Amino acid sequence: VKELQSVGIQPDVLVLRAEHPLSDGLRKKVAQFCNVDDKAVVQSIDAETIYEVPLLMQAQGLDSTILEKMGLPVGETPGLGPWRKFLERRHPASHIFLPINIALVGKYDLQDAYKSIREALSQAGTYNDRKVEVHFVNSEKLTDENVAEALKGMAGVMIGPGFGQRGIDGKFVAIKYTRTHDIPTFGICLGMQCIAIEFARNVLGYADADSREMDEKTPHNVIDIMEEQKAITNMGGTMRLGAYECVL
Repeated sequence: VKELQSVGIQPDVLVLRAEHPLSDGLRKKVAQFCNVDDKAVVQSIDAETIYEVPLLMQAQGLDSTILEKMGLPVGETPGLGPWRKFLERRHPASHIFLPINIALVGKYDLQDAYKSIREALSQAGTYNDRKVEVHFVNSEKLTDENVAEALKGMAGVMIGPGFGQRGIDGKFVAIKYTRTHDIPTFGICLGMQCIAIEFARNVLGYADADSREMDEKTPHNVIDIMEEQKAITNMGGTMRLGAYECVL
């Protein structure tokens, strides 16, 4: 706070991360020394799941404090019924049932790259009263010889997104294996493109099928770049967002 004040920024609310509950005296001391209201010092203690954090914040009146700071009317405290029901389903699902094992095939060892996918799978499991265990499989290390062992016991496979040629061959190996062994498979972004390319190569017989992004000269570009985006050179600039009428 001292550093912020030195550049002319005065915080209105402080959220203190902590492993254990903080005493009222400590919070008042922080408020006094940092020139904020007592109720504007909120603790964020460790929780079993990140989805409990909003409830912990609300229990300390953070929502009302923010509304007051913004000059907005403070109404009745919302019950957050759907959120609480989600948590009620999440806890027993983690202990009662056997987990659902899902393989996430990708090339980025830094798992933050797949954070949204992992959370989506976790939430899907909660709403189906199951706990989802996600197993990362590095596509750069996948071969025809080890794919059976790598995907052994998986209820489903997710082919992850990414950019560039690296790790593509391993994704094709995984996709062929899941297709020929009836394992439910879902592709996101580049993962979906790889599924289309693998099918074109190994089912339709176009051995040279590819994406225009990977091979500009491929005679069978089952994945092409949209005309209006061919001039975009920035990585990721060709990603299409929102609804789009697609003719197959």
